[in-house]
Amino acid sequence: MDVDNAVKLLQSVGRPKARAKMEALRIAVTPGYQLTYALGKYEFLRLRDGYMGDLGPKKFHSTILFGGEIPFRYVEGRLKADLEK
Repeated sequence: MDVDNAVKLLQSVGRPKARAKMEALRIAVTPGYQLTYALGKYEFLRLRDGYMGDLGPKKFHSTILFGGEIPFRYVEGRLKADLEK
């Protein structure tokens, strides 16, 4: 998709033209940036499905938030350790 078509698509969902153009250009320059959000969502859902049932929502979320910005493999290690307690 080229930038003009991206602008039209963003306008079709309610973005003003100037904002749509700005967003389309940003995505064109850094296409991988938006992908990180999708991958992050996938990882959180995977961890939630695998651990929240056994830990409960409060412990699951506190373990996730405790680490700050760390790789998911370390978050998963902490979740596994919590299961062993």
